[in-house]
Amino acid sequence: MLNIEQLKIDIVNKLKPLNLKKIILFGSYAYGNPDEHSDLDLCIIENSIDSKISKRSKIRKALKDIKISKDILLETNEYFLSHSDDNWINTALYDARHKGIVLFER
Repeated sequence: MLNIEQLKIDIVNKLKPLNLKKIILFGSYAYGNPDEHSDLDLCIIENSIDSKISKRSKIRKALKDIKISKDILLETNEYFLSHSDDNWINTALYDARHKGIVLFER
């Protein structure tokens, strides 16, 4: 089984050069109960995003050596905060904000 603490370090090391505002790990890897069918749930927060397609491509390329299926949410800080409050319970952004683990923040 994959060492989750090492996985967290690897994610940060691979994404830090992209100058992201915040990296949040949520889902089964954050909660310590992944299985062989689990994907890697990441929420990436930026102050602004010129092109989600381009930014998401850079993130995926940086994480390509991590051989786990990935589900990557990419949002501006403003959108993240407004779509993860108590009006948005049972959404991925809510889970990321309230149950996730902040791996990196600048």
